[in-house]
Amino acid sequence: HGEESLENHEHEHHDEENHDNHAEEESHDDDSHKEEGHDEHDHGSVDPHLWISPVLSQKLAESIKNSLVEADAEGAELYEANFDELVSEWYNWISLSLNYQTRLKTRHSSFHMLHLDTLRTHTV
Repeated sequence: HGEESLENHEHEHHDEENHDNHAEEESHDDDSHKEEGHDEHDHGSVDPHLWISPVLSQKLAESIKNSLVEADAEGAELYEANFDELVSEWYNWISLSLNYQTRLKTRHSSFHMLHLDTLRTHTV
């Protein structure tokens, strides 16, 4: 369920304008993972960098909140309030970032998740 939704989200936010550079930006070649503390490894079919995307992070946070509410009904009001505050902060960030055409240069290809939302990334 969650993985399918995230895959659909990625396709919905695919930027056709940068289609030619997309493979380069998302590549996990040897050089992009030689940074300190990030040894070469295979991420498999699930991208561990989903938390970088405010849109996907909201979906992840909502899933966590729902699990907490189910496990601890007495704390439901607090979990709902905290989630609502978090979503409000994300909307503020997304609204602000949409006002700028922002480019981000990075040495790690994980930031392609921002590209799916609002930013254009270029792995260096």
